[in-house]
Amino acid sequence: MKSILDQLLSDGVIEPVSTSSASPCFLVPKKSSSADSWRLVVDYREVNKNLEYLQYPVPPLEAAFTHLKAAKYFTVIDLNSAYHQILLTPQSRRITAFQCEFGTFAYRKLPFGINKGGQVLSKLMDSLFADIRYEFCFYYFDDVFIFSETYEQHIEHIHEVLGRLQSAR
Repeated sequence: MKSILDQLLSDGVIEPVSTSSASPCFLVPKKSSSADSWRLVVDYREVNKNLEYLQYPVPPLEAAFTHLKAAKYFTVIDLNSAYHQILLTPQSRRITAFQCEFGTFAYRKLPFGINKGGQVLSKLMDSLFADIRYEFCFYYFDDVFIFSETYEQHIEHIHEVLGRLQSAR
């Protein structure tokens, strides 16, 4: 757990805090071939009970399939730690506090497990890709699908998507 916390601290994802209220955390094995690959999980069930649900539509996967018929070239981009790219406001950070044997920490960036997380990410993805959605791009949470009829178009589409992702940093 210490190495995971150290990495999250180094990446600016979490910060040490002093608070009287914090959620518990634990480790679970990642779905990978590495036997020593673990994921930090914070139990936000109590926090989520007190959060107002964000009403924002998550894109239906079925909607993308009708637009893929003519496509011959496909690329899937899995946005690594997409939630951890979204900075929280200082007032939001306090509700993400968690405690473990190494101290008490809070997320500076959107953690997994907060019930608004998927909707926040969908809203951000809409702001980046709404004008090209279904034209040659579709996204579902942290996966971006690019599809094109020709190789030349596909290269252009990949550059367009990557450019938008880069500008969002």
